[in-house]
Amino acid sequence: VSKTSLIEFKEKIVGYLVISETNTEIYLESLMIDCSFQNIGIGKEVMKSVIQKSISEKKQIRLQVFKINRAAQRFYQNLGFEKISDNEFNFEMKRNFEI
Repeated sequence: VSKTSLIEFKEKIVGYLVISETNTEIYLESLMIDCSFQNIGIGKEVMKSVIQKSISEKKQIRLQVFKINRAAQRFYQNLGFEKISDNEFNFEMKRNFEI
């Protein structure tokens, strides 16, 4: 079951986060931040809370990112994610809770 959370900044909805969970994993289905609110740390703060949840619940985080979206790849790598597989369009990345 997926859970969608709205992301607010200064009382304005600027994006959303969609995650689903199992007993061992948090799967990040989507993280979207409005273009005009990117690169000011909102996504990083959202991901920090997801990472804290993964650490406290001892769950890995997994996601997919488009191969052409190098900025998103760097964003996730800077947060401790590593590429584990790929297909024609996406890289699959994960972050273990021990990091």
